[in-house]
Amino acid sequence: MAKYQQQFTAANAALIVIGNGQPTDLPGFSELTGYSGKLFTDPTLKSFKALGFTRKVSGIFATSALVGGLKALKDGYRPGTMQGDALQLGGAVVVGPGALLYYYFRGQQAADHPPVEEILHSCRDDHPPLHN
Repeated sequence: MAKYQQQFTAANAALIVIGNGQPTDLPGFSELTGYSGKLFTDPTLKSFKALGFTRKVSGIFATSALVGGLKALKDGYRPGTMQGDALQLGGAVVVGPGALLYYYFRGQQAADHPPVEEILHSCRDDHPPLHN
């Protein structure tokens, strides 16, 4: 997400990343990824559960997760040391203004990432909320 920070700022949106490692892992994550925005961690996984994000073994052993990992290596991403719960899958949400949900994506396997263009589009002023 580091390379998209300016686009979110231009869309008047706050980009926030939540991981599940320990607080002591945050500086290493920032250094490894180049992400300098708001960064939090929830080792209890309560926020992941509240958002409906799943935790499952099949998420990391799916063929497409392996292919996604190989593609990431090809694109120059190198894995760091394991931090947090590897079985916890993530996602993306856009909330607000107000307590309205504008975008929701729940990963089904480790390599699932929503198109950033979709997330940015949901940050536009004329984008309707998913639920009122």
